Amino acid sequence: MEELGLSKTDKGKKSGDYANYVIDENGFLKVTFNISFGDKISMLDAQGYISIVTQMTNGTPKPFLLNFLKFNNLISPKIISFLAKNDDLQSLSTAKAFVVVSSVYRAILKQYIKIVSKKYPMKVFKTEEEAVVWLKSVS
Repeated sequence: MEELGLSKTDKGKKSGDYANYVIDENGFLKVTFNISFGDKISMLDAQGYISIVTQMTNGTPKPFLLNFLKFNNLISPKIISFLAKNDDLQSLSTAKAFVVVSSVYRAILKQYIKIVSKKYPMKVFKTEEEAVVWLKSVS
């Protein structure tokens, strides 16, 4: 299935230009971003992200594990705000764990958390293992 440059790879998994999506063994939506320095992230990419998240969750809210360890570029404040304030996207999550080590990206994600339109548990972690433990405790 082709949609906004994103293709279905296996049942329960999708991959796109900048991310891989899977419902993991815990029932979490795990998104692993792979964005290189110089990649241009557009509003169309952000809309594609929302579309795939909607498909992967079947419209049913679940915990999100968002891995930014291979995220090596900055994203525009306009796109961050769009994602944070998008009610369709925010209604699909019951909790969000962000995995990132860069202090710059940690600061950006903390700003994102402050402007999200729907309030639910969200936290930034340095490892995926810590994030999974936390998601299990709040889910």
